[in-house]
Amino acid sequence: MKIYTLVIAILLSSSSLVFGQKGKGKKLKPKHHVSIVKMQSKKLLTYYALSHKERTELVVTGPGKIEVLLRVRLEDTTKSSLPYTIQHVLDDKKMKIDTLKSEKVSKSLNYKSKKLTGKPSAAGKVFIHVPPGKHFVKLYKGDTDQKIHAEFKYLKDKNQPNWKQMQAALTLDTVRVKYLNKHNSIVTFYRITNEKKFVLNTTDTTQLKIIIKAELDYKDQSGKPIILTVKEKGTIVKSFKISGEKSQETEYVDEKKLIPGNSNVIYLNLPKGIHTYEFSLEDKKKSALLLINSNTKIKTK
Repeated sequence: MKIYTLVIAILLSSSSLVFGQKGKGKKLKPKHHVSIVKMQSKKLLTYYALSHKERTELVVTGPGKIEVLLRVRLEDTTKSSLPYTIQHVLDDKKMKIDTLKSEKVSKSLNYKSKKLTGKPSAAGKVFIHVPPGKHFVKLYKGDTDQKIHAEFKYLKDKNQPNWKQMQAALTLDTVRVKYLNKHNSIVTFYRITNEKKFVLNTTDTTQLKIIIKAELDYKDQSGKPIILTVKEKGTIVKSFKISGEKSQETEYVDEKKLIPGNSNVIYLNLPKGIHTYEFSLEDKKKSALLLINSNTKIKTK
């Protein structure tokens, strides 16, 4: 049995596939970067230097893809770059490597600063695919002495999810939660424990968005994580570690003895066919609030 730590999207991410998307996309400014290089064409462009050791970090909400334009600084009389690689990591998971071919000198770009000798190369391009939800992407250049600069653009998938709330197949207690930063909107959650399970019946391939909040006792606000288990026919098929930190953005409407925890969001693909799944907690002394939404627009394979 594997335990997955949030943020989680049980979806594939690849830089080799291409979404059917239209539009020019939105320029992305990294949350963290090494340095900035200005380039001049018909308009001023902002590129970010990539490092082999220090990350350039982006934060995006999927589904969609990040278009990465890459240029090598060609110094002296160099007329073309050498092949090179860049690396990216989605949500601190497995490192992905893209190899780019050599490029000649750009015919339209120059460095704005006269202190930078040479010229930028023509652009290489890679795509980083982003699953639904909020994600962190860290980028590095490969082991090369060449100076690599990148520009980032985000293109949303035209097939955005359409989430519909799923009802529990068996009766569960419900709890009302007020969101303080969303005009005090009130959302009704199901309460689950080790014994009180959210039972879900599926008949087709299903993509789920799971929102879960640990419940804290006033006497115990240690913030210890809890484990959500997904079972089929009594066998655990997935387990997720859920944050137990106290929420600063929500409060209960009616509950007086417990405190809501932070929201944790899980994206999960379920296989085709008739299935019955049980969502419950591993710890017999804990409880949590749960909402499950199904994507009615996109069918997964």
